[in-house]
Amino acid sequence: MSQQRVLKVVVILYALVRMAINLYFSKLVLLRLPLHFPLPENWSQQRWRGFGPADALWQPWFLCSSWPQAKEASALCVEFSGRLLTQEDCKVTVDYTILAGCFAMPLVPALGAYILLSKSDRFAEDSRLHVWCRRNIFFLAAMFCLDPGFTAPVELHTISYYIFLTCEVLSNGMQAICTNMKLRCLSWDRTARCCEVLMVIFVCMASVILVLYNTVLAGLPEYFTYSVICFLTLLPICGAIFGFQFWAFCCTIYAAKTQYRDNWEDVRSTVLLLGINALLTLIGPLISGVVIACVAMELFSRNTNISQLAGSELLVAFEFGLQIFNSLVLCGMIGPWSRPTEVFTELATRGFVVAKRVPFKGVINPEARGCIASFPGKYAERWAEAVAEATQSTDCSLACVFLTDAASGLGMHARNPETDECWCRALYGDVPAEAYLSIVDKHDKDFVFRRADSEAMGQHLLIKDSSLSQLEWDTKKEAAMCLVEKMSRDNDRRAPWGCQWFEEWMKNIEAASGQNQQLHVFYFQSLVGRGKVSWSQLSNEDAIEAARKSTGLGASQTAEVAYLDKLGLPYVEHDVMDFPEVMARLRSSEVFQSV
Repeated sequence: MSQQRVLKVVVILYALVRMAINLYFSKLVLLRLPLHFPLPENWSQQRWRGFGPADALWQPWFLCSSWPQAKEASALCVEFSGRLLTQEDCKVTVDYTILAGCFAMPLVPALGAYILLSKSDRFAEDSRLHVWCRRNIFFLAAMFCLDPGFTAPVELHTISYYIFLTCEVLSNGMQAICTNMKLRCLSWDRTARCCEVLMVIFVCMASVILVLYNTVLAGLPEYFTYSVICFLTLLPICGAIFGFQFWAFCCTIYAAKTQYRDNWEDVRSTVLLLGINALLTLIGPLISGVVIACVAMELFSRNTNISQLAGSELLVAFEFGLQIFNSLVLCGMIGPWSRPTEVFTELATRGFVVAKRVPFKGVINPEARGCIASFPGKYAERWAEAVAEATQSTDCSLACVFLTDAASGLGMHARNPETDECWCRALYGDVPAEAYLSIVDKHDKDFVFRRADSEAMGQHLLIKDSSLSQLEWDTKKEAAMCLVEKMSRDNDRRAPWGCQWFEEWMKNIEAASGQNQQLHVFYFQSLVGRGKVSWSQLSNEDAIEAARKSTGLGASQTAEVAYLDKLGLPYVEHDVMDFPEVMARLRSSEVFQSV
């Protein structure tokens, strides 16, 4: 038998044995007590909640001391309110709340652990999200198994409550950690980092309060102390943590609704489960607060009857059940995916989150000695390093511009003072009509970005559909070509992506040159100096086509370098793979030989 099957059998046996023990010990005996009466004083804090391993470890006298009272109760000889209970007073009564508690306490954690073990094909040991969700589920199951303090006599109630309170805080903390990891999978790194900082602050403040509780706060009224601790310190931090997480999930759901409106069926179940995560992110901690308050009232009240005891136990089972369910949904054990971690990453890559591409309009650092005037954007890793260098230090400037949407300038045009037209004519000449057509497969990873770009640039988006025959697809494409031909004529055959980027780039070059910063141009790997054309040839389609046969420059770079040559601005040429070495030399204020 495999290890997974052995664990499943153990879980099932645990649930069955625990239910049997719950039903045997005192549960059925207490059914004989009149449920409409409060318990006698010597019974008010004797807790008949079932026997867990913790009872044998830290209060072994419990069974011996309590069993005679149970026998006395079952014999209907308990003195109550100054008289003996009669047979008429103590009719056998079935309380379904008590029975539900007997079954819920072992079944809830057992079911959660069983589902986790049954989905072993989805579990990834190298996924921190999966590992932490497993820890949370097993921790909650251990809390049910140990049953700490639920059978404690009067003198141990304070210790019992603090054990229970600590377990509640730890379980909610682990739940918050798992939620942060889910947000990171969805590319909400900043929100997750902010929540982690707030969690550290919470732990620090809770530690300080524990130290001050028995010193500075000891002389204050108890209700005032609790109010200060909860409402002025801990609760606002908890509200901020779970509020940020809830907000991130809601933004993700909204982004899915807008970005996937054409493919809603593909993400409907995913959005539903994310909505469940969002609701439980807020509802879970609120229910935990209610449970903590109910258990406190129950443990320390002198008027608690048996129905209230069982009701609180059922509430605890319900709350932990929600936490276990949320953990299973967070890590993808419940859901339509076979490999949930990869699905989360793919959703983030395809733009499932609002954390989309960030526009970049260049950074000119006054203290820098050099400025990156042109950089090939297709080397994404190197481009990210260049942006980081320019934004996080003052060693270099970065003149390159990256526009991502209409708000940042994508699809917009800027006036060329020499011709009184926009820069498109000088940069591209007459742009062919095909530039106004964007053909994309809806299963491509960049589908969402391509659709957003086409909307910003006024392109016609044509989505490939595998259900169409070749003839149907050709007919649809031909109709689209007729449409984009008209769109091109109406826009005077200008570039749909616009020329606002060039205006922004020129301003950056002017600022860098005005501060005597040395300009640097980066080429494709092993193609330094290849693909340059003169400014006057930029609009010549034949010259551009010949240059791009073995070019080391991107389309935008070709125009940038041509403009630098037109102005006679000196610059240094580099291979993009040499970027780290170039930055090291810039940090040392080394001067390069310009071309």
